Amino acid sequence: MVGWAALILGIALTTAWFAGMVFSDRWYWSQWLLWMTGLSLIPSGGLLLIGHWLLAQRVRIYAIGLMLIGPALWASGLIGTHQIDPNPTSESIRILQWAAGPVIGTPEAFATFVVNNNADVSIVHGGHRAASSAAYRTWTHDRQVAIRGAFLISSRLPIHRLQTLIWADNITLVLLELHPPDAAPIRMVLADLPSSPQRSRSQVAQRVHKVLADLPGTIDIILGDFNMTNDSWQLRHLTDNLHPMWSHCGVGWGGTYPRWLPIVQLDHVLSTPERVQSMHVIAPAVGRHRAIVTEYVLKPAD
Repeated sequence: MVGWAALILGIALTTAWFAGMVFSDRWYWSQWLLWMTGLSLIPSGGLLLIGHWLLAQRVRIYAIGLMLIGPALWASGLIGTHQIDPNPTSESIRILQWAAGPVIGTPEAFATFVVNNNADVSIVHGGHRAASSAAYRTWTHDRQVAIRGAFLISSRLPIHRLQTLIWADNITLVLLELHPPDAAPIRMVLADLPSSPQRSRSQVAQRVHKVLADLPGTIDIILGDFNMTNDSWQLRHLTDNLHPMWSHCGVGWGGTYPRWLPIVQLDHVLSTPERVQSMHVIAPAVGRHRAIVTEYVLKPAD
């Protein structure tokens, strides 16, 4: 009886994982299954092995295969294999994005991480108190600093426009327009979307899509904590012309959450391949998420 129970449970887990891969988060019921990464095939295969053993059946190779294939599929989606051009022909800026979460304790460690990375544009979600540290104030003496919603922004490039597009129902979208000298303006949207697994990703994506569609002009890049994995159908269809860039331009391990053991990528950059030179994830000593550094290509001024 126990053997059959193990077989049935193993088959059920494998079927649920497969359904999550096929249907993604298009519907409310399937978004729960999408959280089952390829790592879930390890217990699935293990249960199938135990079931066959308890039923005195010979070992099935397919069960061992599941235990090997699952982690390989999971890792392949997070490992960026982009080759960085050692001699880029286009000028670019360095953008740091970090969903730090609330600053617990002294803000110096948060500020030190931002300062040491010395990005042209730094966008920290939840790190307001870092701006009060002496290191941060000294570092930003030649930069513009702004706070909008939960975002702490510092930019070496002139900030031309900063506008909250939506800040309701745990959905935050902020328009940041930068005007680099001798280059075309950059219209950027900073995003922080709901983390609760009970929120319908489809409804959240529809609302975001509507806000962006009603925004006049072209958006060049969207970045932030989307709380959607890199397999998310909603993430891939959030806009008509911008798409997740990690699979195109990522370098190294792409997991961003949790910081101490990043098994999923919840932070993303949506843009176009010709504008993103490279992306890589870096590990701060504090905060909830790991950070992403993006080399973003400037367009010549018209």
